[in-house]
Amino acid sequence: MIGGLTSIKLLQMSGTLAKIKYPNCTATLPQYIGNGYCYDSFPMNTEKCGYDGGDCGDGSPKRVRGYPDCFVLHTYKIGDKECWDWPPYNTPECGFDGGDCHEQQKKVDDYPDCFVSRPEYIGNELCHDFPPYNTPECGFDGGDCERNKVDGYMNCFVHYTDHIGDGQCNNYEPYNTEVCNFDGGDCARPVPID
Repeated sequence: MIGGLTSIKLLQMSGTLAKIKYPNCTATLPQYIGNGYCYDSFPMNTEKCGYDGGDCGDGSPKRVRGYPDCFVLHTYKIGDKECWDWPPYNTPECGFDGGDCHEQQKKVDDYPDCFVSRPEYIGNELCHDFPPYNTPECGFDGGDCERNKVDGYMNCFVHYTDHIGDGQCNNYEPYNTEVCNFDGGDCARPVPID
């Protein structure tokens, strides 16, 4: 039996097991699929990759206790004393990561209503395409992010138009919004829990 377990572990570590189980998965590091840690990014956390080989559950965001409008994949990250500085964690709906990021928010010069944890990102010629950086309050990342109209959606403006309807849920504004049809249908509409 030990030889069988060793063989399975070797197949896992080489990525061969994931390639066999998920032949349509385009992950560049298949050895990380099904390793017990959820990589909640594209393409790992997609149906084609088995939601990271089951490490990400069914791939659906869960409601966080105490934050009725906060839906995240990893509820344990909210309030864990570490700032997860990207949506949906560092948002007002999730209490700025359960308060972990709130203390780190700094006002940005030239943008009186812009508060971010890394002001040096604003206007550094690299688009940080998520809130709070890519918002009107922060001048769309200090002008680093373009506002491109998405064909077929009257009021949907995003930096990367090819992200809308690409099969991967971009679970943050401006993508996962009603005007962008919840990332072109890639993100499920949150279902209220009683």
